[in-house]
Amino acid sequence: MEKYDVIIVGGSCAGSAAGITLAKAGKNTLIIDKARFPREKLCGGMITEKTAKLLQKTYSVSLESMIDSRYNAFGVYHADFGRISSYRSDQTLFMVHRYDFDDFFLQEARKAGCTAYLGDEVMEIDRGKIHTASGRVISADYIIGADGCHSTVRKELRGTKNDEKFPLGLEVNIGYDNLKFYVPPEDVFPWVFFGYVKIGYGWVFPKKDFATVGIAGLTHYDDKNLLVAFRRLLAAVCVDPSRIARKIKGHPVPLNNHFKTLGAGNILLVGDAARLVEPLTGEGIYFAILSGTFAAQAILTTQGDQVQTYNVLVKRHLRGLFAQARLARTLYFNRWINTYAMCKMSGNAKWCKYFLELLSGEMDYCRYFKTVLKDRTVYPSL
Repeated sequence: MEKYDVIIVGGSCAGSAAGITLAKAGKNTLIIDKARFPREKLCGGMITEKTAKLLQKTYSVSLESMIDSRYNAFGVYHADFGRISSYRSDQTLFMVHRYDFDDFFLQEARKAGCTAYLGDEVMEIDRGKIHTASGRVISADYIIGADGCHSTVRKELRGTKNDEKFPLGLEVNIGYDNLKFYVPPEDVFPWVFFGYVKIGYGWVFPKKDFATVGIAGLTHYDDKNLLVAFRRLLAAVCVDPSRIARKIKGHPVPLNNHFKTLGAGNILLVGDAARLVEPLTGEGIYFAILSGTFAAQAILTTQGDQVQTYNVLVKRHLRGLFAQARLARTLYFNRWINTYAMCKMSGNAKWCKYFLELLSGEMDYCRYFKTVLKDRTVYPSL
């Protein structure tokens, strides 16, 4: 039977970040994933400056080969009011393709010393051992669950729910010849779309050869069918929606973290498996990388309870922000507050200006709302 210091189940953002951190510290580490990389993964593909900085800190490599395009502007659109506001700033939003992005960082983890078994699914976890579909039985001192929102590892922990209902996301890539939204061409930068679902939003994220158009919402709060809402959004941005109707794909968005179950025994959960997705924006890549490095750092701690150390690290850095985001989501998607906000935005781009700073990690939600309400400057929209 094979034996490792740490087994990481899942080779995406969180798993690779944990893997490279452990391998650089000399830990005998295995990454195992049921997929063969590179592989497709549904994602808007936008990363913020704070994510780019965290990637460079974690991997010590240039990100240039991974960047499809970059933008310094951001816009807001509403289903009933049209283009609301847009703003150009010094903050950069980067577009990536997860097909190449995830594979690149997995390979960096392998270069650092991680072993990787790809195309082999973990079927069972029993007392520090994993049993795979190919018949492997592998043991480890620690197991990190980085295997997404339907995590096999998560199911091994008491107190977790195996029948959780997640918000849904729908997405499709559309060529520019079939997009009518980006007219004039100066408007080619990321836009978010409100008013299509009660609690959620849509997006158009431009890349070099196409734009990724999507929508996500808390469907149990919404009396609309999400696909119907998405078709309405597509009608607003697309020349001929029928050309891409069969290409629409869906994916769950695990927003349900309340920081109660991040690990137990010798098991730690990271990324989507730990439900570490920002409750309002839905951002997940940054928190996946951060939690992966936190899990590795906790395991490398020589004193105390490593799982408890990990719990403390995550809660200290994320619980406050996530609590603010949940409150902001409740307030912002209130029908009356949202209508009021759209009216205020239409005359002043400061909402977009400071939201870019929030996305880039320069302020939290409390500071965002205080700054927006305090700043009396009128910033013209693009």
